[in-house]
Amino acid sequence: MMSTANSTKYYPFDTVKKHFVSKLKENPAMLDVAESIHKEKPLDMTALKPVRQTSNINVFAPNGDIIPQRMDERQIEQKGYDISFEQAEVVWNKRNQEYLNGKVAAYSKIMNHFTTKNIKSKVEQLENFEHDIENDPIALMQALKTLAHDGSAVTYKWKTVWNAHQRLSELRMDDTESIQEWMQRVKNACDVVESHVGKHWLRAVICEDDDFKAASPVDQLKLCEVAWEELKAYIMLHGAHPLKYKSAKHNLTRDASLKDERYPKTLTAMKDHLGSLPWDQAWYDDKKKKRQERERAQRNNDSDPQIQLAQAGQTGRPPLTCHCCGEIGHTSRKCPKKDQIPYKDWYRNRAIQAFEANAEGASATSTNQTSDDQSTASDRRSETNTNQNQGRSLKDHSNFSVCRLLRKGMKSALLRS
Repeated sequence: MMSTANSTKYYPFDTVKKHFVSKLKENPAMLDVAESIHKEKPLDMTALKPVRQTSNINVFAPNGDIIPQRMDERQIEQKGYDISFEQAEVVWNKRNQEYLNGKVAAYSKIMNHFTTKNIKSKVEQLENFEHDIENDPIALMQALKTLAHDGSAVTYKWKTVWNAHQRLSELRMDDTESIQEWMQRVKNACDVVESHVGKHWLRAVICEDDDFKAASPVDQLKLCEVAWEELKAYIMLHGAHPLKYKSAKHNLTRDASLKDERYPKTLTAMKDHLGSLPWDQAWYDDKKKKRQERERAQRNNDSDPQIQLAQAGQTGRPPLTCHCCGEIGHTSRKCPKKDQIPYKDWYRNRAIQAFEANAEGASATSTNQTSDDQSTASDRRSETNTNQNQGRSLKDHSNFSVCRLLRKGMKSALLRS
């Protein structure tokens, strides 16, 4: 695992690699470095070095004499070739220098900004660090890929080899993983194994095959590489989602046992084949079943007053209270007693009536009292009018919340009534 420079979150190796390459491509001088890191292969600048071209105009006549006119043409053409070569050489020298400088800069950026301290320390402890890895971003990325899959790679060699094979055999496709992401994950795990045992490690498995015995030593190595590619394809098929590709796995395994030519024998071919198939109905049935279970559990939670009260305490909101029966845990729309209780006897209506009765009683008491203090009497009349207005406004409010009534004293009014 690696982390980006501006975040404490950790990301998989491939994610960080793609992000780093995209950042390099923002600088035109780093395009060659970005491409070599993306392909994990050094750029051969020697093969790109321009070659001086010479003119092939024949200046000799049939009798062996030099033709002056052709000599002039040859000199002119050669001069043009020389100018083009000099210009191309300047461009190549600049490109080569940018590539060399870019490799050092990329290495430094990876180590200082895109690698955790723990992984950085393990890279520096590798035996070939000073000779092969230092200042080489491509070798560094290859080492990081290995360490990303096995953080203990520097501890014990055989443990590393065993862990790489074990992870490869236990690979399984996730529910949310696309077929492209699954193929890439299989490829990465195979690359780690290959870094330990090479491309020809299946030689002992196929050495008794007739084709292998009849092949030349060079062709035998190629057959070993072909066998490794076929094994990669099978690993991808074996670990594919058991519900999405159940029938495909059965059919392809049968085709492989029958040596059917339609069986995909490379990772890319297997990815294309699985990607072209529709998912099995078992996957959709399983999703539907899980969704129904979640909905059933949600309904059970909604109907349980204790869960409602617990959730209300966590969120700070009052629990659901039915306007029809007054019970906690559901609304009047889903009330099981809705057809049994007349609308005038609904809990909400009884609450409003009780509040009005309480308000009118308080108003009458306030009106009959006398006081020598005129200001006090005026305040009491104002309070009485306020209570009466509140009662009328509550009666007209069809969507009045019982929870709000309880918070304003309706609970005590219901108890007294």
